[in-house]
Amino acid sequence: MRQASRSHLAMPTSPDEPPVNDMTRGIRAAEAINYGAVPSKREGRDGLLHGRTQQADTLDGASALFRIAYVGMPIKGLPDHFKCGSVIVSQEMGPIDTQSTYILQRPGWIPHFDKTMHRGPIAVGEGLALTVCVLPVTIPIDAHVGTAFDVWRDEVRAAIAMVAVMLDDRVAQQEVLEDLIVFNDDSTKPIGMLDMALRVRSFPATKVISSAQRRGLAKLAKWESQAESPNHVAARWYLRATNAGPTPDAIVYLWIALEALAPAQGKGKSSDVRGVEELIKQAGADPSDWTPSVGRCAGIRAEIVHHGKEEPTLLLEGFYSLEAMVRFLLRYRLDILEESWPLNVNKTNLTPPLGKIADRISRKARTTMKLIHDADRVPG
Repeated sequence: MRQASRSHLAMPTSPDEPPVNDMTRGIRAAEAINYGAVPSKREGRDGLLHGRTQQADTLDGASALFRIAYVGMPIKGLPDHFKCGSVIVSQEMGPIDTQSTYILQRPGWIPHFDKTMHRGPIAVGEGLALTVCVLPVTIPIDAHVGTAFDVWRDEVRAAIAMVAVMLDDRVAQQEVLEDLIVFNDDSTKPIGMLDMALRVRSFPATKVISSAQRRGLAKLAKWESQAESPNHVAARWYLRATNAGPTPDAIVYLWIALEALAPAQGKGKSSDVRGVEELIKQAGADPSDWTPSVGRCAGIRAEIVHHGKEEPTLLLEGFYSLEAMVRFLLRYRLDILEESWPLNVNKTNLTPPLGKIADRISRKARTTMKLIHDADRVPG
């Protein structure tokens, strides 16, 4: 079960105290620094980056405030601050100061990631009414803070959802901010601000567009979009799943895509394992080549949908198996099986001996980190 520590950090309790955004005052952004090519301490597993960094080690045990803000319609009579569980909710006018991190991969022989942190701070929600949700937390010791971000995010989203259930969703219409404000040892002064780029997927950087892919692109140019067609529906849900990464939500999204391609047969059926297996055979593959199997993936979906599991058994493995199934079947339906890149995302399309060389050096990932700030908006 996922767990994350709580903090007893004091929060504003009356209208006379500073608004939530004032907690960021005094956090001075560092000068722009290019740290150069810093070898990543995070080893790739199943195409994902994970692990701890030296910077994170210095924050172990610190008190902090995890924030998510939404564009929300002002509600007359709503208290300036109120709580849903441990989450403190308020409404105020933007902007709110935050920072934003982007991680993008470069093409090339050695996987190289550019991590850019934009500080300044960045103003979010200029001229907009915002609903700000704040959860007092403690940064975990000997654990990746990214895992804690997942737990804190789920708690905050569940809390504001309960408020929306009691009122309606005007209170939280579009998420615009997520960050963590870190405080000093006695929890009296903010000393830093963090945000998190999670589930950054690594790809074989050596993949290239060959004549086969150019033929495939020519076929896609002739695709006729029909909003209710199985291919259209499956493709939309597939992309939502890949953007979400290996999460319970993505398992459900991928199963919706499968059912669009192989609709459940029979009264009352919510899934049809046999129908998916038959379509895989029709496409020229053996369903037993997928691990976990179609049936086991259906079980993972059932754990999520019918039992509310946030961490079902084989979540990671099930995600990659379902993703490959949907990708394969969509390629089949679009008649681009022969023109597509390898079904396994982690494989290069270079031919031997270049392909073997690319696979061997793909484990030597590097990260270049750069800090950028807007000097004109650095708080004094």
